[in-house]
Amino acid sequence: MRHNSLNALVSQEYETIFFFCFRWFVVNVQNTSMRGYS
Repeated sequence: MRHNSLNALVSQEYETIFFFCFRWFVVNVQNTSMRGYS
């Protein structure tokens, strides 16, 4: 039982990390697009 709750906690943590990384990536792409590639 304890292992399952720990597993859920870890996956939740990874979900949060993934969300922040994804948001940072989107912001970076938007900034680059605004600057223009050419």
